Amino acid sequence: MKRRQKQKKPMDNTCNEIIDKEDTFTTSKVFCIKSKIGFAAIKPLYGYTKSTNTTVLFSTKMHNDILLESFRGLEPNWNGYGAVPIDGEVINNSILVLDQLIKQPENFPTGRNTVQFEYETDNGDYVELEVYNNRIHVYIEQGGNGSEMDYSFDQIQEINEAVNRIFGV
Repeated sequence: MKRRQKQKKPMDNTCNEIIDKEDTFTTSKVFCIKSKIGFAAIKPLYGYTKSTNTTVLFSTKMHNDILLESFRGLEPNWNGYGAVPIDGEVINNSILVLDQLIKQPENFPTGRNTVQFEYETDNGDYVELEVYNNRIHVYIEQGGNGSEMDYSFDQIQEINEAVNRIFGV
């Protein structure tokens, strides 16, 4: 597996322009979600709450938890390329993995019915975890050399050790 190719978004509106029409939507700038308390446009570490017109600082863990939970609301063709909604078991597994990681990653839903976690250093070293129903696929690129391996959900410590070697967490 090589680094994922970022898909072009079908629309590139701001959350405010589309928030009244959609429950969950991603743009290149924000991740928009509808929760029980109102709409929110979430940027890395920050959230904008439409109902109160305020910006709030989220912890990275809280941000990731909100994003993962919002994946439950993805509808068929959520990415504009025919993707199916992310399976609830994949989201549950992703939450369990996220809770055990020593460093919070960026996370994304994928068109393969998985959740992807990513880490990248300033020098280009890269770690990608793709969470499936029954396993975690890990791709590591360090110093221009890439390797990949599958892990079970009880091997998170080994994944943390790899992340620690690259990021010195």
